Amino acid sequence: MSTSSVKERALYFIKYKGLTMKEFESLADLSTGYITSMRKSFGEQKLSNVLKAFPELNRDWLLYGEGEMLKSTSTEDNNASFVAPYIKDELIYLPLFSVPALASFADNLSQASATLETYPVYVAKGEAYTKERHIVIEAKGESMSPTIQNKAMILCEKIEPEQWDYIQNEKIIAIIYDNSFTIKRVLRNNLATANTITLSADNTKYGTLEVSRCDIKGIYRAIKKVSEYL
Repeated sequence: MSTSSVKERALYFIKYKGLTMKEFESLADLSTGYITSMRKSFGEQKLSNVLKAFPELNRDWLLYGEGEMLKSTSTEDNNASFVAPYIKDELIYLPLFSVPALASFADNLSQASATLETYPVYVAKGEAYTKERHIVIEAKGESMSPTIQNKAMILCEKIEPEQWDYIQNEKIIAIIYDNSFTIKRVLRNNLATANTITLSADNTKYGTLEVSRCDIKGIYRAIKKVSEYL
């Protein structure tokens, strides 16, 4: 436990509490995105805010990985309650791409994933993610609002080219084409018949987009939001 970071332990506690990142940051009077952007540890005032909002949280565990995650009010309470230990294997660090970076590295994502930032994703029971097939994308803009908000982190899985023809309509995908990248919903997949795929935005202010097969460099299936800031 002592080898994990403060950020990892904070994320684990948030998951334990069943909170979204936004809810945790709001309750602890932290700025939006504070946990995601944290490099080493909490500042003194921010730590005070967190411990005040969550008095059950063990300060030494959060900062140093020492002891249990939750404080025990008594020996009896300690014996009667079960606190799940922090299991580092529940986290996998997947390549994190912003929209510009994903477009820039479209031709060689494997090389890019070795040099860019990573993002921690919890692996729930029955789930399996790999650094070779899965990435996290930071959404930009409002075109997919309200489904996906600006700066939401989206877990995505690579779709192999031989499977592109079978992508179902209404599915949300991340697609890299030419030197561009976008997250959109599939309106019509005509790759099998006309070598084109038509995409639409959930935000009605935006229109549709038709992409030719010859321009596509990669497609990822959007699995779920792993964090979102409103």
